[in-house]
Amino acid sequence: MDIDAALDTAKIMVVVLTQAEYASSHWVQYEWDSFYNDYLSGVRNEANLFTLTAKESDNIFQISLSA
Repeated sequence: MDIDAALDTAKIMVVVLTQAEYASSHWVQYEWDSFYNDYLSGVRNEANLFTLTAKESDNIFQISLSA
């Protein structure tokens, strides 16, 4: 499955960054915009988008998220 197909079928998008400036990278912006624009245009009925920024020294695998 390519990234576009995965974004088209995803119900939730979780963005995990070790540095906030990584959010401005080309691929993060592409994936974020694709997911969110599908919601704005009505292609998807809902968009659940979560972001987590953790320092490299944090153990992000022990951080649990719940909705």
